[in-house]
Formats: sequence, C-alpha cells, structure tokens
Amino acid sequence: MMQALVRQLMEERGTLRERLLRMEKSDAPLAAWDTLADNARSSNMLDVAADSLRKDLESTTREKLLARAAQLDRAYQKLIKGTYGICEGCGKEIPVRRLKAMPDALCCAPCQGEREVSRSLS
Repeated sequence: MMQALVRQLMEERGTLRERLLRMEKSDAPLAAWDTLADNARSSNMLDVAADSLRKDLESTTREKLLARAAQLDRAYQKLIKGTYGICEGCGKEIPVRRLKAMPDALCCAPCQGEREVSRSLS
C-alpha cells in the first residue's frame, strides 16, 4: 500500500514540475507578444482589461502551483527521512485514506483543521 502512495506522490510531483516548466517556457513569448499587443491596442480599454485579467490569472495560477510544489517537496523530504505518513502535529500515523486523497498531506485531518483555524485567526 505504501509503495502505491509513494508512486502517486512521485507522479504528482513530476507532473506539477513539468507543468511549471511549460508555464515558464511559454511565458517569454507571451511577454513579447503582450508588449506588441499593448502598443497596437492601447486605445481599446476592453482589450487592455482582458489582458490584465489574463496576466493576473496566470500569476495566481503560478503562485498556487509553486505552493503545491513546495508542499509536494516537503512530503518528498519526509519520504527520504522515513517520516512520510506521520502527522507533523500529533506524531500519529496519517490514515491511508487521507494519503490516497492527498499524497502530500503532512498532517492528519484534525491537526490540519487546527492549523487552518490558527492561520485564519492570525
């Protein structure tokens, strides 16, 4: 069972890294096109607003992917250390059902809930 979870973690980590690389590679041509487009269409406010919205969405997507990559990397480091599947909050084993759903889970559900409440209060 643990091997399947490890394989899932590694596959998800690899897929996410590939997606981030594709985003980075495709970003350079878009930036050049955006400069040309901005100059050619600067009078059209709707186009400018749409371009701005697209850039904001791409930026937000990239930020979320980078945060997810960091989470997967932390889980991978735990795998290397031999602590994968152990809750960082209470030290108990994270249920396999949770790890199947979220192979990068660092905490059991109750401890994760406590962390989220603490973050929302601060």
